[in-house]
Amino acid sequence: MKVLIINFWSRLNKGSAILVDVLIELLNNALAHPEYILHSYYKDYNRKNVIERDSIFKGSRDLLCKMPLKLTIVPFFLLLRCFIYAILHRYLGLKINWLIKEERLQDYYNADIVIPTGGDSLCEGSKFSPTVFSNFLNIMFAILLDTPVIIVGESIGPFSSRLNKFMAHIVLNKVKLIILRDEISRKYLKDVGVNKPPIYITADLGYLLEPASDDRIKQILSLEGINKKGKPIIGISPSKLIFDKKHYFIMAKIADHLIDVLDATIVFIPHVMMPTYDDRVAAYEIYKLMKNKDKVILLKNEYAPEELKGIIGQCDLFIGARMHAMIASTSMLIPTVGIAYSHKTYGVIGEMLGLEKYILDIKDLNYENLISKINNAWENREKIRKELENKIPMVKERAMLNGKLVKEVLNSLKTS
Repeated sequence: MKVLIINFWSRLNKGSAILVDVLIELLNNALAHPEYILHSYYKDYNRKNVIERDSIFKGSRDLLCKMPLKLTIVPFFLLLRCFIYAILHRYLGLKINWLIKEERLQDYYNADIVIPTGGDSLCEGSKFSPTVFSNFLNIMFAILLDTPVIIVGESIGPFSSRLNKFMAHIVLNKVKLIILRDEISRKYLKDVGVNKPPIYITADLGYLLEPASDDRIKQILSLEGINKKGKPIIGISPSKLIFDKKHYFIMAKIADHLIDVLDATIVFIPHVMMPTYDDRVAAYEIYKLMKNKDKVILLKNEYAPEELKGIIGQCDLFIGARMHAMIASTSMLIPTVGIAYSHKTYGVIGEMLGLEKYILDIKDLNYENLISKINNAWENREKIRKELENKIPMVKERAMLNGKLVKEVLNSLKTS
């Protein structure tokens, strides 16, 4: 079974890495002898048994705006070749194989199934979101070459531009299965007329990620100088994507307050370390504005997703602006306050876990609003832990359904 995974950003985006890691683990258990090819924008996944190539639309975050001319023209030229191939094959019965001889086109053609990475790669929800146009075009290659596509673990929409609405309608109505991670996305699909494939709502794959071993976490805590000593540890996952100078001041004031009132240690836990959106930069900007710098720990090293999850599991309270950092904290039963910039946080963390009142929209982020939610979460931390203890096993069961549903679709394709 040959599986092509597309729309992967980078292992330095730990959320993307988690989605691919867990997806492969699920497919290993569901499929017989799967082979994996990964089309990546940064080509840095570096895992055994996975062949990695550049995405056809590599560097397309600013597609048609800032891309070099060659990177703009070549992908569309390849798409045109696939379109011509599809027309000749479907209507004249001809297979002009030289049209799709390019290596990455062969990946699409030879795959048994194509699966986008998931997350919010098909989401245009705010000014912070990367363009979705090239991610739709990556799926179009599979559709033109008659390779089945399954959408797994996505938050989809909303779409404001006519072009993206059109692409969503055309592309998503031609996939074999859509598995969402939140109810809100179903509404957005209905709004653009996506009604042909079966649509299911499960849970984010990140809930299935296992933390690193206790011994490994102890090593990391020692290396980073994190020592509980009976005092609270409060983790903060900042976001260079959504934070600006105003937010840095707010977060610095919040962190200083928590140190003064709770005698807490603040640990900044970056979840994205890509060059453009490096959360370590955001953490350092906050740190520079703080007065209690001696009670702050900035992680010095890059860690694998399961290691970061283990570190987060040591916290007594977590404040997150990154989705998969919050998934890690809640799945480790840590009381969590979320800062949201799109509907995914409300759906995946708020609605699914019953934590709506602990989520604050980035547009409403000020000191008073955030400290109110933090105080509420701290006062109710034991209650939140017990509620998460009851809910997380059910959410993990829903996440396991992703593998089962994919397997069912593949079995149906074999018999059709």
